Amino acid sequence: MTTDVDTLEQNKKVVLHLLDNWVDPDVFDLVTTEDFELIVEADPAFTGVAGAQPKAQALAARRAMAGMYTSAMDIRSVTAEADRVVVDLITDSRIKDANGVDRPYINRVCFVCQVHDGKITQVREYGDTAYCVGTFPDLYKADAHT
Repeated sequence: MTTDVDTLEQNKKVVLHLLDNWVDPDVFDLVTTEDFELIVEADPAFTGVAGAQPKAQALAARRAMAGMYTSAMDIRSVTAEADRVVVDLITDSRIKDANGVDRPYINRVCFVCQVHDGKITQVREYGDTAYCVGTFPDLYKADAHT
């Protein structure tokens, strides 16, 4: 499958727009399809955020994060091929823990995004979930979201 350069650049642009606004539910809703899914590639025995989330669940999580999460990302590389965009980055964020304490969240993450007709259909997130559980056990422990 060949994809023209303009489409590849547009796909990169829409994915980077989402990542620049990762916790903004309005942007998230705008750039994703109705059948979108977010898949956190991790073992559900160790983290409650592992597995697939449909769009409604991902949007609800973003609404719940309002005021408790600030996100900045250091993009290390962006690669686009056909309908896939891969972004390697380091987060430089802050998250309020269960006690309201603002704590740093610095994680290495790779996002593999599928894009169709200018909208994101799927995001696979590969990150250091052991770091997440160790840093924010109340948010990321295996039974936190059941």
